[in-house]
Amino acid sequence: MIQTYFAQIKRVIEQYSATSFVLEAQMHFDMRPGDQGYLTGTLIFVDDSKLHFSEYLDQTGEAVDKLMYAYHY
Repeated sequence: MIQTYFAQIKRVIEQYSATSFVLEAQMHFDMRPGDQGYLTGTLIFVDDSKLHFSEYLDQTGEAVDKLMYAYHY
């Protein structure tokens, strides 16, 4: 499930990266023990602004929960 979530996030960011308002996208995905995962990344926009994000995820059954998250624009 976490791998599916990672793939969805990657697909969305790649779609926005194909537009003219996102200059660069960096993402890192890391699986952790105990059905947990961590993702972090940065988007750089055409006006030189940046979005930094991170999410710490936990899989419980069929659901993926965000244990911690941070988004800084």
